[in-house]
Amino acid sequence: MDLQAINPIVYNAWLQRKNGGSRYYTPSTIEQLQQIEDRVGCHLPADFTEFMLKYSCVAPTPKNKCSCFKVDYVTGAKLGMIWGLVDCAKSIIDATAFYHETSPYNDEIGPRLPKSLLPLTRSEEAALLIDLRPESFGNILYHPDLTYYTFGTDLNDWWRVGYVAPTFTDMLKELNTEEVICQRYNLQLGNYD
Repeated sequence: MDLQAINPIVYNAWLQRKNGGSRYYTPSTIEQLQQIEDRVGCHLPADFTEFMLKYSCVAPTPKNKCSCFKVDYVTGAKLGMIWGLVDCAKSIIDATAFYHETSPYNDEIGPRLPKSLLPLTRSEEAALLIDLRPESFGNILYHPDLTYYTFGTDLNDWWRVGYVAPTFTDMLKELNTEEVICQRYNLQLGNYD
């Protein structure tokens, strides 16, 4: 995978964070990716695995704004935005526990995501997700509100999940500024979900 060729803005954001040292960048290992696969019960998409082993994590920076993307919902397209795009594998392991399990301190909060959706970050609000279901394996999805509600209830179900891209690589290609995404897809500025 050549991130610089896929999306130079995302590559520069990754490089800026990597050069910031261990406070901003943590490598991912094959053992950690195996732990994720064990947790979700299936192999991860090849392009995601390749990214994790070569680049590990990426998030926008003030110099390299790449936090926006188009999200297709049943009700139509909206602008998606997230500041933590892809965490390192260790953090994704923590995110799967956080989102896939019942809250240890509030038993009214069940799993916020099914195990078939792999969260790429844990922000407690929104997350990009890899769809691990066989019929849509590798699709990148987005959930804008992972705060409190158990998945499968009226307040948190598949209708809240939007489609972003067919693959992890395609998602990386699309990331850009709010202005570029709105212009590219004729979306309204500031109309985030």
